[in-house]
Amino acid sequence: MDATGQVIVILKVLFHVGPVAVYFVALGLVNSQSTPKLVNARTDFLALTVVFCPLLFWPVPALIQGGLVWVVLGGAALFLPAFYAFSRRLDCDWVVYNVSDYRARRLLDRAVRDLRWRYTWEDNVLRVENHDLSLRLSALPMLRNVTVHVDAATQAQRQAVSQLRGRFSEMLATQQLLPSLTGSCLLMLGLSLLMLPLWMMSHHSDAIAEVVTRWLVS
Repeated sequence: MDATGQVIVILKVLFHVGPVAVYFVALGLVNSQSTPKLVNARTDFLALTVVFCPLLFWPVPALIQGGLVWVVLGGAALFLPAFYAFSRRLDCDWVVYNVSDYRARRLLDRAVRDLRWRYTWEDNVLRVENHDLSLRLSALPMLRNVTVHVDAATQAQRQAVSQLRGRFSEMLATQQLLPSLTGSCLLMLGLSLLMLPLWMMSHHSDAIAEVVTRWLVS
């Protein structure tokens, strides 16, 4: 393989592995903090899309070279409307990082009680009678996060959700957590993935220098 081919391979690995590595590093740092972190679910979804989209587009060049452009166009036609519709559904949802399912449920319960709302729990679903709201908790223990899915259709319900989120966020800020083993593992995983393109660049530095020289001279 000539120098140009080696550089192309390195760039492909960097383009596909780099964002995933940075994501795991960021996730590890968030899970290593002393307090939980609350973010909007749409923001979290967009970040995941940016990180993992390069992996989804890996076969696109091969499909185009094979004359299967219609497959790429059909996939894009299905993906873009689904992406837009799903991102809109996440407008009122939250994601809480660096927290257990039990702690998130307990703090959400306290936040509702502080607001003096009438509520009931049905398994992992919180139903607020005052505003006809439903909040469903789903946990992902591997990444140590909890997603709160909110069913709010009217403007009054959205205002109530905003009020509850503000109180819940204040509760999260008071939490003092011990160092997380999950955070350390995610951080080490991200750094390990980041080492792969760096290792390849160090072992093909001559090829990179040759391609850069050609580009500067031309």
